[in-house]
Amino acid sequence: MRNRGALKHVPIHFHDYGALARIAVADIPNMLKEVPRWREDYAAIARVALGRSGCALQYVDNHRSDYGSLASLAIKTTPSAISYVEMAFADYYALAKLAVVMSPTTLMYVSKHYANYTTLARIAVRRDAEALAHVAWNCATYDEIARAAVRKHGRDALIFIPRERSVYAALRAIVVANGEEPMESDSEDDPIPEADDDEDDDDDEKDDVVDKKTRALRVVSEELFDFKDAMPEQTYVSMSNALKRAFDQV
Repeated sequence: MRNRGALKHVPIHFHDYGALARIAVADIPNMLKEVPRWREDYAAIARVALGRSGCALQYVDNHRSDYGSLASLAIKTTPSAISYVEMAFADYYALAKLAVVMSPTTLMYVSKHYANYTTLARIAVRRDAEALAHVAWNCATYDEIARAAVRKHGRDALIFIPRERSVYAALRAIVVANGEEPMESDSEDDPIPEADDDEDDDDDEKDDVVDKKTRALRVVSEELFDFKDAMPEQTYVSMSNALKRAFDQV
């Protein structure tokens, strides 16, 4: 069943519908949206789809008694699938924790308004310093989360903290006290060495450009978090994925 959308033309009471549906969603996971949710074999079909792409979770009814296990499979396949799970879901914390443990940068899909956001953020930044780049700047516990990241990763985490934040100096002091030398782009006190040639000037300019791009992307990330509940879910996920790709390319 290689023809995209062919499943919708198969009679739902056809005796081999289940087998054909599994073939279809294994090839194109989003074809799960064509499978009637009332079928007794829906879970089996859904597991095939979710095992290929967690994004198919968007087509699963979150009122199902087995939604938690299906969502868990989706997140194990595609950690960013946590973006399809509503915060009100009873097992949201366990699923969100699974997501950030598997891929710490998926913290970007967790709303800063979630009650256990700080706990999840601390887990994420302790596992990967880069996750700090996805912590909302205006989160009330940002300084606490940043401190956890710096204590774990030192200067590798410090590079993600804006120097204008009041906590920056204290965190930089922790890095220095641990015997690390902050990266030149993060150092406020170290003198800027004179360039020996044009190549050094070019390197400094490139570092400055990267820093500005990263800061700009963080602002966009923060705004996207704030508008999450006001936009269609698929739009939010698509924009979030595009933003993460942009972060990766800086």
